Parts: sequence; C-alpha cells; structure tokens
Amino acid sequence: MRNNVKIFRELVGLSQEKMAELMQNRLGRSFNQSQVSNLEKSEAPPYPVLKAFVNCLNPYLQEQHFSLITVDDLMAEDLDLQKASHKKRVIAFVGGKGGVGKSTLSYNVASAFALSGHKTFFIDLDHQRNSSLSFVDMEQKQSMFTIWDLFSKFSPQDSALPVNIDEIAIAPEYEGLHENLRLVPAHSQLSRTDKHFNYEDQYAPYILQKALENIDEEIVILDCPGGTGILVQNALVAATEVIIPTSSGEYEEQTVIKLKDMIQSSKRLNPYFTVRVVFNKFDYRTKLAKLAINRIQAYYPLFETKIPTYEVIKAAVNSRMPVFEFASKERGAKFIKAFTEEVIFGSIQTQELKRMVREMAQNLPA
Repeated sequence: MRNNVKIFRELVGLSQEKMAELMQNRLGRSFNQSQVSNLEKSEAPPYPVLKAFVNCLNPYLQEQHFSLITVDDLMAEDLDLQKASHKKRVIAFVGGKGGVGKSTLSYNVASAFALSGHKTFFIDLDHQRNSSLSFVDMEQKQSMFTIWDLFSKFSPQDSALPVNIDEIAIAPEYEGLHENLRLVPAHSQLSRTDKHFNYEDQYAPYILQKALENIDEEIVILDCPGGTGILVQNALVAATEVIIPTSSGEYEEQTVIKLKDMIQSSKRLNPYFTVRVVFNKFDYRTKLAKLAINRIQAYYPLFETKIPTYEVIKAAVNSRMPVFEFASKERGAKFIKAFTEEVIFGSIQTQELKRMVREMAQNLPA
C-alpha cells in the first residue's frame, strides 16, 4: 500500500516539527516529530491518525488554494500528483437578498480572472439569470443546457449525477465569452429548486460539489440567488471562498448578520471555506457608513475596497463588458478593478487604486 502522507505535507510546506505540533493539538495527546516520520513510512497507519492528519492539513491546502484531500488520498496507489497539486478556487457570491450586486461583481471578477490568464468556469445559480445575460444572448440559443438540468434531473434514489457539467458548459468559442472562460447559465425554473428537493435528502447539499469534480478549470465562480435555499447550500458546500456583497443600509446589514446561522450550519458539511464581506453601492457621505463597517466587521472580515454607486458600472454590464474594459478611466471602473485585485491577489496591487480606496476611507464622516 502506498503512503502519500509526506507528499501532502511537503506540498503545503509544513516541516515535520510543525506537523507534529498540529497533530498534537488535533489528537489531544503527545505527538512528536519522530511519530510524524513513522506515520510517513508506515504501510498501515491507524485510521484515527490519518483522519487527524487530513483535518490538520486541509485548512493549509484551502488557504493556498489546493484541492482538499480525504483519508483515501493518503493511501491511494494511483494518486494523481498533478491533481494533488492542482489549485482550485471555488468562489461563491452569496447574499440574503437581491439587489446588492452579486451578479455584477461575480461577472466582473470572473472576467478579471479570465483576462489575467486563469481558466475560469462560471455557474449562474440565480433564476433571474442576470450574470448569464451579461455574458451571452441566451434568447439566441434557446436549446442550450443550463444548471437546471443538473438539479431538476437529480434523483435521490440514484446518487449518480444526471449530467456532466463539463460537457454542458458553453464553450469560449461562443460569441461573448473570453477564451479562458466557460459558462453554465441559469434557467428561470431554478426558482422551483427548493420545491423539487426534500431537505432530508442526504445527497442534496453535495450535488454541486460532486459536479465540480469533473472540471479542470482552476477558478470556479458561483453567482447565487438571494435567500438561503438548497442552491445556496450547495454553493457553500462546494466553495473554498464565500464573498457576501452588501450595502451600508441597516436592512442589508441585518440580512448579512442573519446569514451567519446558515454559514455555521454549512461549515458542518464543509469546514474549510472562508467568508469575507464587500460593501457595494456604498455611500461614503453618511455617518451610517462607518457604523455599518464597524457592525459588519464584528462578524466577518471585510474587503478593503468599498464600492460606491456609479452609473458606468451598470452601463458596462448592459453592454456585456467588464467595466474596467468598458470605461477603464472612469472612477467606478477603478473601484471594481481594485476589488478584483483583492479577490485575485489578496490585496490591491495597483498603487493608484490603493491610494484612491484609502483616501475615500479616510474621508468617512466621524
């Protein structure tokens, strides 16, 4: 039997000493460096120890955007090393209500990834189809497959997936898509998804996660509907990162805070996704703005970029173009660009954009 423990430990750059410390904390008993060495050489390591190793390592894999692992991966004879080191980010745009800009932001983020050379896979889960229509003219292709085909044809009696989303995605050759981007569009029938499923069905939350195993793209963007239904639950179970757009209104704040219960519930099924909030349609001029920031960041980490309302952002979406290509010199385009840099790189990279965002933050009313 093959032992892949060392391969995965070295993949994330952990020393045997650090691994021993993590294992000791996880197991609640002494675990030293020599025991890590023995674990890496053993032909039949104890299952509880392997399980503890997986639980220790997956947060590091998730943080570095590698694929997560299972106990079976640790002892797999046919381990695919290319797959093991494949970095995949599944970014879900989630919000408790509509109108906060999930579709606009997810569309621009996906476009930014594709333009920067990343193979990107976009799934529109919202029955309103706003992001699908931002990419392509769906009225011109009535016969295309949609994500509804995956969910509507799924049977609890047969856990096998009814369709392969790798095969039904709209290819880059289709007019309107970047060469690095594929799309699985939404259908208006998605509004019926919650009625289609029994919430006691043990397979229902994992449909999307399982479907994504079939694709090779390193970036997956999920545009979710408002609310907390089965589609949002699927997105949270599949995600490595969750982005919650909100505005600075009191009602929107309360909606974000109420999402906490669903996020905690989904963490039991997928403990590895991160959560961050981005303020969109943000009004820097009011005292409520600073209060909103303080209240939200008590629950979630925030993106540094807070995006004000600009008409150019809406105009770009209507023209099926990312705003930073539609009108790159406009201030609204620069805020969106700053946000996409934070998503892609973890921080704002362009100095001009960084100064603009920080100057705006310094001018918030006390």
